[in-house]
Amino acid sequence: MSSEEVVAVPLSGTDETMEQNASNEKRFGTETSYQVRDGQGGMRDATVQEIAQFENAGVELAFEHVSPGEYSEVYGAVRGIPGETVVVELSGPGVMNTNKKEVVIGEEGYTNVTWRITQYGTYTATYVPFELEFMKGSTIIEVS
Repeated sequence: MSSEEVVAVPLSGTDETMEQNASNEKRFGTETSYQVRDGQGGMRDATVQEIAQFENAGVELAFEHVSPGEYSEVYGAVRGIPGETVVVELSGPGVMNTNKKEVVIGEEGYTNVTWRITQYGTYTATYVPFELEFMKGSTIIEVS
């Protein structure tokens, strides 16, 4: 998105999380809407595609024992809105080098990241899409 910035703006104007929004939708029969800054200081309603990408933002994990006894790799497929920046961090017992990565979502709506690890165990990828701390989420994978 060249001059537009995606912003989660429930029409209520609050910073409710997606779970709270879903709960409110069920309880009150209202639908949460999102708006996008248009790059000129104004706002417009997000398109159906932008809303779907926003609500499906996240990371899927997989791993492979690349060099058994030496290291393995954990792969993350990070989903979001094309052109937006997402911070992804892998934590666990044997993460090598940099565990935090700032990536830009590709035109296809995702980008891939790779971490090297040196130990079996539970690894958690934490992601913060669109610099919105309230949308922070995580995915766990067991490497054995």
